[in-house]
Amino acid sequence: MVTGAPGTASKLADGLKSYGAAKIYVAESDAVDKYLGGVQVAVLESLIASASPAAVLIAASADGKEIAGRLAVRTDSGLLTDVVGSTGTGPRSTPSSVAPSWSPPRRTPHTR
Repeated sequence: MVTGAPGTASKLADGLKSYGAAKIYVAESDAVDKYLGGVQVAVLESLIASASPAAVLIAASADGKEIAGRLAVRTDSGLLTDVVGSTGTGPRSTPSSVAPSWSPPRRTPHTR
């Protein structure tokens, strides 16, 4: 999902297509830059309800973490932060680690 002010998000979506994204949702609104995460959370919540994805990946930026936290509460879902890899075998992931010689796998604490 790409969000932005009217006329800006479609340019970002084109860039994602060049990296192999098969399906991209675009949400444009004047409110995107005015309210932290409000538009993004509402759109993601609606997409989760209609598409039932196995996972939702959100950038690990300050804004992304805020959006992910709000989204997890609204959808009664688990939340893993700072993930740098995934096994692809269910809700397991590899976190970034301060001690790179040891990175325990994590499992989503709550799944729907």
